[in-house]
Amino acid sequence: MDDEPLTASDFFHRGVDLLRIGEFEAALENINSAISRNYYGAEIALVKGEILFELMRLDEALEWFNRASDLDPNLQAEALLWKGRIFFERKHFGRALSALNRVIELMPMPGEAYLNKGMVLCERGDHLKALESLEEARALIGDDDDKLADIHYWQGRAYNGLGRRDEAISALHRAIHLAPEFLDAYADLGEMYRIAGRLDQAREIYVQAIDEFGEDASLRNDYGNVLRDLGHLSESLEQLNQAISLDGEQSVAIFNRALTHERMNSWEAALLDYEAVLEHNPIDHEARLRRLDIFSRRDRFVEAQREYDALNEDLRERKDVQDTYARFLNRYARALESEGKIVKALAVYRRLLDIHPDLLDLDNPSKHFSSPEERQQNIEALLDHVPADDPNANLLPLLRMLLQARLERRDDFEDFMNAAWEGPFKELAYVCGGEMLYNGGGSIESALELCDKALEVRPDLIKALWLKVNILEEGLHRYHDAIEVYQAILKITPGNPAVLDEIGQLWLEIGEPYRALRAYREMQALMPVEPRIQSEIAQCYLQMGRTAEAIDELRRLLNAGDGGLRIGVDLVDAYLRSGNLTDAAELLADIEAENAGLNPSIEDACLELRASLLNAQRRHEQAEAAIRRVPREEWSPLGRYEMGLALARLGKLDEAQEILEPLAESDTPREEFANKALVELAKVRREQGKGEEAITLIKAALEANPYNTRNRTLLAWIVRLEGDAEAAEDCDIDVRFFKELALGRRLLLHEEFEDAADALRLLCQDWSERADAFFHYAAAQCCARQYKAS
Repeated sequence: MDDEPLTASDFFHRGVDLLRIGEFEAALENINSAISRNYYGAEIALVKGEILFELMRLDEALEWFNRASDLDPNLQAEALLWKGRIFFERKHFGRALSALNRVIELMPMPGEAYLNKGMVLCERGDHLKALESLEEARALIGDDDDKLADIHYWQGRAYNGLGRRDEAISALHRAIHLAPEFLDAYADLGEMYRIAGRLDQAREIYVQAIDEFGEDASLRNDYGNVLRDLGHLSESLEQLNQAISLDGEQSVAIFNRALTHERMNSWEAALLDYEAVLEHNPIDHEARLRRLDIFSRRDRFVEAQREYDALNEDLRERKDVQDTYARFLNRYARALESEGKIVKALAVYRRLLDIHPDLLDLDNPSKHFSSPEERQQNIEALLDHVPADDPNANLLPLLRMLLQARLERRDDFEDFMNAAWEGPFKELAYVCGGEMLYNGGGSIESALELCDKALEVRPDLIKALWLKVNILEEGLHRYHDAIEVYQAILKITPGNPAVLDEIGQLWLEIGEPYRALRAYREMQALMPVEPRIQSEIAQCYLQMGRTAEAIDELRRLLNAGDGGLRIGVDLVDAYLRSGNLTDAAELLADIEAENAGLNPSIEDACLELRASLLNAQRRHEQAEAAIRRVPREEWSPLGRYEMGLALARLGKLDEAQEILEPLAESDTPREEFANKALVELAKVRREQGKGEEAITLIKAALEANPYNTRNRTLLAWIVRLEGDAEAAEDCDIDVRFFKELALGRRLLLHEEFEDAADALRLLCQDWSERADAFFHYAAAQCCARQYKAS
């Protein structure tokens, strides 16, 4: 490369050499010189596209890759591979997948295409499919350490997206072993350890990475954050100082250094750092909010207000800004109350209510009072001294009503109720009235009406929404309506883990596991290392019939030591559902021996599972005996069902009926054991010679779960025994349809959406008069992102 290039070919080959060593600008200059000397063709178009891609000039790169495939169709696959990478960088994941799938069709050994497809799927959030694609890549790549390191890296990210952190960590360790210079793998691994709370291991990774990449500012910044989490504040400060010296005066490490200063109670140093951040970026509202919060915590209320005044009107509408400002105002109000300055405190209450009625806090005693009651009694006494002509005096009925409710003075509460309902911020008064009715044993419907009145005034009043959801779910058992309210809360507080958890649990309870799975996956993205979320995902898989995946999830948790014996109990349940009685019996015996009666709830759960195992083995007398060892009031739905089943199989029909009827009449008829109880009760009725009642019960079960073909077959059999041949024939037709529908539904539930759409398209051809076939076909197309077709 020392000789000066003379010909177009010389410039081309020098450009290629420069590309290989990462000298992209010089490479482009040489390639352009070759082109200006009439060296042109598909090969140079591909090279120029690659150089432009490395320079992130993506529009130009795309143009040259298109030229390459036009000039030589044999280079189409390679050009498409690069186009897929461009679409990936632009986050056009659908177009990226289309290009890469075409590469896989064109190439005989498309390992790199599978790798890139796995990257796209991972970034799009399709982590299971990403892992499948990366496994294909691994089988085709061979012994190329750099490519294998890339595969392990993306496997780590996919496993992490699924919450399988141990596998994610192992994959990233493999990537680093194969490519010790893999900076992103170190960074991601350190972050995974940090999020998992394994801070000492995170520290080891950052030390190792800094030995390799000592001049990387981002690594020192991340290491400084870990040291702060560990409580090593002086060391954290040292690393963050080094990051700033490497990165300059606009480094993100300045903000993080301010956080460390806060932990050290070095308030002035923290304020100076946040001020430095604002000097370079005056609209960085997070730095301004940190200053506001420090000032308010230090009782420097004038300066705190000044920080808020510096925010523009758009920023003041942000929830994080409103929450921080509300914390300041509530602190200020408490200080004013403690000094007896009720008129000023009343003005602060008004400001809080004007921002949002949810933000007024009359409960937190903070450092000024010994308890919430002392603070509330102090406010109550001070309100007597508010002049009648004070501009905020019209708040008094509302405040007195709220205080009487908190002090549980029902009679006094009612004295102020009507006036509060007529005054300002009546929505808070309506909610307060609803709470008193609901919690005090009053009319549930009237409490709900008051919630709705509050929400008519203020649709985003969180207090009203939470009360309404409690009334609907716990008081009225209107579960779908409750989920709608949870969704409304989620719109106001996006990504709220507590709300997602409630939604997931409720969907599971009413037999909608796929909807529950979506909620838990969203929750998992927010809290990737929370074992309970993985346990709930396993429960979703169980209800969806994906027992193998449920067992894998639960085994991982059990092997990691997360969840203790309760995870073992869930795994026994999964084994039983899958028909694996041997593993179920072995694990159940291990749990019983380890628990040895120490935890009564585990002991009861084991006895119920023991009964389930014995019923599956047709040892019904022993199953009955196992359940009877559990106090009747402690029977879970599983225990009640297994007892009813054992009694029915032993011919004790009246006793079985007594057990099964209350379970079958559950408020959540789609709940698994309520539905199974309906079917078992139908068999009891049939044995008692009450065929019509049996038919009614099975129809009720099918109304809740229309896709159970075994129950449909049972219905057809009983209808035929009752002598209604025509109705039995209709039932037989239903059985055939739902059996054929089962394949498409199974593929849907396993998230094989494109295959499901293919299967359901054929079903629609054979059953063109069945709306259910077209509904599922459209659903599969939507899930497969075939929106126009759906």
